[in-house]
Amino acid sequence: NNEINPEILGYILQQYVTGVEEGDEAGAFYTKNDITDYITSKTLSFKLLNIIDPSGSITKKLLIDHPQHYIESSFKISEHDSLNNDTDTELLLGETPALYELRKYDYKFLKQQLDEENITSEIILSSPIKIVKICHDAIIELDSKELNRVWDEISDLKVLDPTCGSGAFLFSAMQLLESIYLQIISQAKISPEAPKFYQDIIVHKNLNYYVAKKIALENLFGVDLMQEGIDVANLRLYLALVSRLNTLSEIEPMPILEFNIRRGNLLVGFTNLQELAKKNETGSLALFADSNKILSQIEEVNSDIEALNKGQLDTDIFSREEEKKRSIRSKLSRLKGLTNTLYADHVNTNLETQDFVESHVPFTWPAEFPQIFQKKGGFDVIIGNPPYVQKTKIKSYRFQGGETAKCPDIYATCTERAVKLLNDKGTIGFIVPMTLSWSKKYQSLRDYLTSKF
Repeated sequence: NNEINPEILGYILQQYVTGVEEGDEAGAFYTKNDITDYITSKTLSFKLLNIIDPSGSITKKLLIDHPQHYIESSFKISEHDSLNNDTDTELLLGETPALYELRKYDYKFLKQQLDEENITSEIILSSPIKIVKICHDAIIELDSKELNRVWDEISDLKVLDPTCGSGAFLFSAMQLLESIYLQIISQAKISPEAPKFYQDIIVHKNLNYYVAKKIALENLFGVDLMQEGIDVANLRLYLALVSRLNTLSEIEPMPILEFNIRRGNLLVGFTNLQELAKKNETGSLALFADSNKILSQIEEVNSDIEALNKGQLDTDIFSREEEKKRSIRSKLSRLKGLTNTLYADHVNTNLETQDFVESHVPFTWPAEFPQIFQKKGGFDVIIGNPPYVQKTKIKSYRFQGGETAKCPDIYATCTERAVKLLNDKGTIGFIVPMTLSWSKKYQSLRDYLTSKF
């Protein structure tokens, strides 16, 4: 119908960002929707399933009673094919006979596990099972009290893409979270006793818009070294919000996303509060005082941001949020100045602090996202596609290698640092080169991941 929807605009904008990120240091690649959706589904939806069905009892019952409903259709082998050993069976597009045989073997194994009721987290994650569909169907089994609990816990879920580019993964996460929120709302509508959250949100004229706004404010966070990427990611989320509106009367104030989508270098800066505390023990007296001041200010800004977000979701008090925004912006700016000075001293740079900041764009995560690290100690879910660049090609800034210092590509250090941004129960889903699985040059990354998971 010749309409350009937010997804198409997002694709155009992402092509623009990928085109702008030229040069040996960029490592930027366009990530197709099916890839972002797959990584998001396997990572985020599994976390959501653990919230919806923490005991796993509903999931197990669904898979035992209706196993065929939850196996991806493209993975299935017909009963005729499963008994047929000939190679003239119809193959999927691009599938070779060898790959078909592998699919047939995997399908038989999965079916056997489900028939034997051997349903584990490993089976669900490693098999082509429709986790999102299980989430939707499990929600139908929840009573009012459980619906309220799930709504609150998902509202508290924090999802990060630490190299977000134009926001492809954030957009995918928004779509997935939206489907879950709306399913909870649908079930709440028919619940004999309306859950408290439902009574609170029905004042909004357009629940689709409210849910999308809630996700953008409370669930999604992104960081990128390139300002153009940050601008496009913000625009992409705003377009997604606008697309949920049907009439002018449904318009509510747009959310303030500048505290969720921020510019910074994943490879440069303190990753957690423990690193700041460690600096306390080794730094000078002046820097010790600075780091204590930072921890105090982090607590203050955390409270301010929580109040701001609450106000943005309440139509009655939103008009008073502009002043809060300016106050938070000022406090974050002061925090950034303190942490940049502290980190520049930490790495013993020869550059003046301002020159160091401009060339390295350091990002101290607890100070930039106090609402995450002060309350939760890190993110619940991290997804993305880190840059693939040989370290020898990085000329404009320097970074500390950590456990993966000897790995030749920065995707290894990006992965290591991303893991440090997770809380104790966090989950990560990254697209990485095959070298992670076999190359001796990436043994340290394999060892690090094994020690963490």
